[in-house]
Amino acid sequence: MTNGSVAVSDETLTNHLRFAKKSFPSVDVSGISKLIEEKKAHDTPKPDPETLQILKSNIRQSEAVNAIEALGLSENDALFLDLPFYKTGEVVKKPIGKEDVDIVLGLLNKEKPHHSMCCYVINLF
Repeated sequence: MTNGSVAVSDETLTNHLRFAKKSFPSVDVSGISKLIEEKKAHDTPKPDPETLQILKSNIRQSEAVNAIEALGLSENDALFLDLPFYKTGEVVKKPIGKEDVDIVLGLLNKEKPHHSMCCYVINLF
């Protein structure tokens, strides 16, 4: 339900960019590298710009597909909702809103699953 972008560090993204540049020399990653450097230049944490959020989300989605393939499923079995509440570029998220609920409800109404699982973390401290 989330895009997972916040869980991917700038260092991990930089490593993937380095791989892309070495594997495909014609790929220009300088603009992306500049975004990372500009973000690091601030004294206080700055939210990831949308471009970095998308790239980090792509890394996380690739990891998720690897995990479901280990279970015998395929990439076609993966569904990433990328809910709006998550898209802040920061660890702190927006409150879950009507748009988020409508997306999940629409999926449940379309798929009509026999079972569904939900992860919810409560901070007790």
